Amino acid sequence: MVINRQISRRSFIGGLGAKVVLAGALPGAALASRRGRQDSLSADEPVILSSNESPYGPFPSAIEAMRGALHRAARYADDESERLAQSLANMHGVEQEMILLGAGSTEILKMAALAFLGPDRRLVMADPTFEAIADYAQANRARAVKVPLTKDYKHDLHRMLSVIDKKTRLVYICNPNNPTGTIVGGRPLQDFISKIPSECVVIIDEAYHDFVDDPDYESMIEKAKSAKNVVITRTFSKIYGLAGLRTGYAVGHPDLIRAMERHRVFDSINLMGAIAARASIADGEMVAKRKKMNNDARQKLYDDLRRLGFEYIPSQANFVMIDLRKDIKPVIESMIRREVYVGRLFPAMPNFLRVSMGSAEEMRRFLAALKASI
Repeated sequence: MVINRQISRRSFIGGLGAKVVLAGALPGAALASRRGRQDSLSADEPVILSSNESPYGPFPSAIEAMRGALHRAARYADDESERLAQSLANMHGVEQEMILLGAGSTEILKMAALAFLGPDRRLVMADPTFEAIADYAQANRARAVKVPLTKDYKHDLHRMLSVIDKKTRLVYICNPNNPTGTIVGGRPLQDFISKIPSECVVIIDEAYHDFVDDPDYESMIEKAKSAKNVVITRTFSKIYGLAGLRTGYAVGHPDLIRAMERHRVFDSINLMGAIAARASIADGEMVAKRKKMNNDARQKLYDDLRRLGFEYIPSQANFVMIDLRKDIKPVIESMIRREVYVGRLFPAMPNFLRVSMGSAEEMRRFLAALKASI
């Protein structure tokens, strides 16, 4: 048996209690048979909409590349990691020394916390946002200063600037933000970065970059090329459908990359992850196709939610936050009993339920479970 990851990944036990942990236990075989499949979902299979993964699996080109490399699985990934880093450098128009690979972007965030934080140092971040870097900061005996979102659920850049002091060494911006799916526009973000003290490193987490269609959005990759205190993180876990292969990367000034790399787990990049990632970035047509599939599914969910009378936060990612106007903990419990697994509780938004985009059948079962659980 494996525990539902919406609980185990983010220490959710305290929020809902042991009965949800027991209810959230999933048969390993059921999960294994279901992951990444694009065909119909049988009635006895769980619906997993909790971790913002792709319901469509890896790109066909990535699967084919992995199949062709299975005979090399006994070897370490050094050569393939080098090839992936060079491919990413070419894609972004930077030198390879500005690229840092990690086991998903979460390892990149941990490296940043270890490199730039410590006792008597501070991290400034939004609340709610992706929590991993706060956990890493606190484990490194640093203080995480959390700034509430604005009334329209966006980063409050003005207030974030106001709390930065001489002890602040790291500022974290998740753009688009997880869990709200909202963005910080390019111009405001550029202006914000320009006001950050040079000794403070700005981490821009662009895990959901590939889903965005808002014209006000701008990746900060170009800023990372010129600024000495900006690091961009990306992952292959989302639009590329490689969450289980734990592959991500950072782009930043060589001095920042070297400082972070000292804290990387030795051989943290696995062979299949590196091979699949390199095949995926070469398949721009599939990226565009998956983006359209996600955005079409998201629009259909909006339409269904409006018909049911629910409000939601318009999203630029592969998930949506739904305002249930009530405590979501009993709703999550009820949905777990129906084997529909949605996002964890975000304490700063206790009435909002986050759901990842799934296949048509997964979304149908989600809506049925939601209606039955309200």
